[in-house]
Amino acid sequence: MSVNRSSVIRPKETIKKLLPALLLFIPSILPASDSVSVTTKTLAEIQIFPHHSAPATVISLNESLISAQLSARITQVAVRVGDTVKKNQLLVKLDCRDAKLIRQSNAARKQLAEKELARGNKLKLSSSIALSNLNQRQTELVQAQVAHQQANLQVERCSLKSPYHGVITERIAAVGSLAAPGSPMIRLVDIGRLELKASLSDHVTHSLMSATTLMFTAGGEKYPIKLRTVMPMLDPQSNNRSAHFDFIKSKPLTGTSGRIDWHENAHHIPANIIVERQGQLGIFVDKANIAKFVPLTNAQTGQDVATSLPAETQVIIDGRFGLKADDPIRVTNP
Repeated sequence: MSVNRSSVIRPKETIKKLLPALLLFIPSILPASDSVSVTTKTLAEIQIFPHHSAPATVISLNESLISAQLSARITQVAVRVGDTVKKNQLLVKLDCRDAKLIRQSNAARKQLAEKELARGNKLKLSSSIALSNLNQRQTELVQAQVAHQQANLQVERCSLKSPYHGVITERIAAVGSLAAPGSPMIRLVDIGRLELKASLSDHVTHSLMSATTLMFTAGGEKYPIKLRTVMPMLDPQSNNRSAHFDFIKSKPLTGTSGRIDWHENAHHIPANIIVERQGQLGIFVDKANIAKFVPLTNAQTGQDVATSLPAETQVIIDGRFGLKADDPIRVTNP
């Protein structure tokens, strides 16, 4: 009996014909992967350096009320409100005739005491004067010298002079008026020694103290500044801390108001990247295709948080909201 070879089933040929269909069928019978598709970025790509700003005002280190130190009539007021004066410039002049007369009297007393002491020293050589008398003459000379110096000071006080380079903000003295010790004559503000003062909430002062670049902006002008000190106490009225700054180069006018600006030096994770798991705030990072939850102990809801994580840390961005700790992930970065 003859056999039709074309009808014989050959296993190898059958497998070759069925292989494409089998390959299409296999994925449908294998268990589906439970890995989560995510995207990642390095911490260096998403990190930010938060910016802070606060109001500040330029103040003078010296604002003086120049007062009389003796009783005398005012003979001259040499300045007016708004005048700029130099150090030791005359402001107010008082009638000094009484003080000068007292100085002349003390000068004569001093000369007499010097002569009496010189005569006593000559008599000492011949033992013609008692030691007690010589000591008395020495004491009288010292007293006369002190009185003469005091008289000189009174004469100097007849002329009220500016203690520094400043501007006149108030004129109280008037020619012909009688000045008394302690009575105010002129109000003077130092325009050479200025500083910047700001009131800051306590939680931003730590970033301010570590900032390297500080800038004061007022009227469209920028002035480089440096932090001098932050008061170690809270103002009971504002509940803020007072910070004081020095100007590095140019200075604005005293009384100028503006804002200070600075950026934090520590890198921060943006608030919108942070998620919450089991009552803790943190981020998910990629560890060999496993989602690891990294708690951020100092994080607060809605705020950027400083971190010491390495800059190359792979932070999970898309897909983070549905993740659980130790979920398998599939990174699908563009």
